[in-house]
Amino acid sequence: MTRKTNRLALWRAQANYYHSRFNARLSAWLHRQRGPEEMNALHLYGDIAWFGVTNAILGTFTSAFAIRLGASDTLVGLLSSLPALINIFWQVPSGRVVQRSGQIRRVTFWSLLAQRLAYLLIAIMPFFLLRYRAEAVVGLITLASLPGALGGVAFTTLMAKAVSPEKRAGVVSIRNMLLSLTGMLSVLLAGKLLDTIPVPYNYQLFFGVAFLTSMFSLYNVSKVHPLPELEAPKPAATPTSAPVARVPLRTRLRDTWQTIRSQREFYNFAVGNFLYGWAMYFPMALYGLYRVRDLQASNSWLGLISTVGSATQIVMFLLWGRIMKRRGNRWVFLVSAFGLAGFPFLTGLFTRIEPLVWVSVWSGIFNASWSISNFDCLISSIPSNRVPTFMAIYNTLLNVTAFIAPLLGTAVAGWIGARYALMLAGGMRLAGALVLSRLPFGYTPPRGTAPSLLERLRSLRQKE
Repeated sequence: MTRKTNRLALWRAQANYYHSRFNARLSAWLHRQRGPEEMNALHLYGDIAWFGVTNAILGTFTSAFAIRLGASDTLVGLLSSLPALINIFWQVPSGRVVQRSGQIRRVTFWSLLAQRLAYLLIAIMPFFLLRYRAEAVVGLITLASLPGALGGVAFTTLMAKAVSPEKRAGVVSIRNMLLSLTGMLSVLLAGKLLDTIPVPYNYQLFFGVAFLTSMFSLYNVSKVHPLPELEAPKPAATPTSAPVARVPLRTRLRDTWQTIRSQREFYNFAVGNFLYGWAMYFPMALYGLYRVRDLQASNSWLGLISTVGSATQIVMFLLWGRIMKRRGNRWVFLVSAFGLAGFPFLTGLFTRIEPLVWVSVWSGIFNASWSISNFDCLISSIPSNRVPTFMAIYNTLLNVTAFIAPLLGTAVAGWIGARYALMLAGGMRLAGALVLSRLPFGYTPPRGTAPSLLERLRSLRQKE
């Protein structure tokens, strides 16, 4: 009895010691002085953690909401294509606005606020409309893309100035993990609740939640400040007495093309992604059509598929981040391009909803590597003083494919069926990945700088 009492006392003392040690470290972490860059990183993490809920609800259930409101195949395709059409004509002017603006934080805040108000309008829309509800969802998502394009360019520019290049990859990796984690948890909960509440009130509830969490996200964005050392020097002021002549559209297009050609690495990356984008966006509207209409998937199954994919991404972000440090962003990007070819092919290969849970694991593996390497390849190929302009050009090229390809996808699906259209998309992505592999861009470490697997095993054996 005495021995048992002494053992319990020892365990209690050890627990108290570790508890006090944890509290001391937590208190020191909470109260220590942080520099501007560290505070920016923390607010960027807070932004993406809240936005992960918004993004998961929108990405998983918007097309399902439109389909359950009676949307046709063409309307579901327009849900992806119309925002891209807006961006084709609005991205480059947005880049000019951001490039010329001296208030990057203000532009970011107000444009993102205007975009996210659309989520609130979608939530309350069924209270006021009895007809054309599906068309209203598509229209509101399309209108939101106007301020969304401006906010996207502005936020990317702000982030490039808020975190140093040395720490950017780590911050992006943690942001992607938080995005997947909060998205996974929210979709898992939403999928179960959506099946217990009647349509359209279930979707209205969660679009309201999406709006609320997007406001918490926006609060964190408003706290991010550019670092003075990363601010590009402002050009010298020029006299403005003479009126500025209007530049013809043909001249602007020629100048834009020359700007792209002047940065060879950006040119190769943008053109390669433009070609791959046709295969990337071709099946975008088909996933929802195939799962909801052909396989009769419930909201619970849709939520489970999204959750498993997000959980896989969380694990893979850590692994791909380490691999990219050793192999470079180019190698990881090309592996992603080849790997993503299997996702639509495997989706169309199965005729039951259950195997698609395992297919989402495949998607999570290569979506994680795509998210990390794509952003890193893009930012590393852009001059630091021209980020808004080049980002706008890049987004415009991708939005051309994002507008046309989903419409082609739904048209082909109407001809041969969604299942075979998805398998065709896999072949298209494989061909696009082969084209990307022939274009020089990105960073690959010189041979010999990264230890091989055999060398690392030998070093571990020597330490033992």
